[in-house]
Amino acid sequence: MNEFMYLFRGSDASGSPAEMQQHMQRWTAWAKELTEKGHLKRPGSPLEPTGKVV
Repeated sequence: MNEFMYLFRGSDASGSPAEMQQHMQRWTAWAKELTEKGHLKRPGSPLEPTGKVV
């Protein structure tokens, strides 16, 4: 079976601490769902914080 890499581009999020917590809860739940379905095998391998959009 082929494997692919998901690349997620984040940004400097702004918002209240409660909004940030809610955002992280949604993100975590989504990543957990992907893992449970077998779509995400090794989460948490960040790239460098700098880069270019091409």
